[in-house]
Amino acid sequence: MQSFSSKKITLNTNNELPFDMEMIVACTPSGLIGNNGSMPWHIPEDLQRFKDITENGIVIMGRKTFDSLPGGKLKNRINIVITRSFFSIEMNNLDSDIIYANENTINTILQAIWEKTKKTVFVIGGAEIYKMFFHRCKYFYFTFILDNSITGDTFLDKTIVNIPFNKEYKKIQESSVMKSIKKNMEFKYVTYKRL
Repeated sequence: MQSFSSKKITLNTNNELPFDMEMIVACTPSGLIGNNGSMPWHIPEDLQRFKDITENGIVIMGRKTFDSLPGGKLKNRINIVITRSFFSIEMNNLDSDIIYANENTINTILQAIWEKTKKTVFVIGGAEIYKMFFHRCKYFYFTFILDNSITGDTFLDKTIVNIPFNKEYKKIQESSVMKSIKKNMEFKYVTYKRL
């Protein structure tokens, strides 16, 4: 078992990569995404949408998000896990479906995997990872959970929450409000593109 410090990760994401990324996130309109390390809702329809969008792609996540996955990894995707521990490109098998990186190696590892596969890269959380890669994303797939009674302790950065009000982004798709088959919870899908 690896030990991790409680220090926040600060990635050097200034180096440009030859591809755009896409962000996919479920949140309330106020930006709530989690409570005690997990999502404070269960919407099967959203989980299916997440799978449909990200399957056969590359997904980037933090260690806590990875640890919260019920199966230990997302199947049919290349899982890149960002940790505070040291992982070099040489320490990883780039043919594996779980690859580890840290703030110093993420750019090299991402570029190597993308050049090998040419797969779409999705940023899937948590809050720190969304914030770190926000400026590299071109498409943003939101599931807005429309229930004001939900509480939690983890929120998106305000820059991401304010995408719907920012003229630098265009809404390219929006669903009607739907109710989940479980718990009758209302939600809708909205996709934005950075202009």
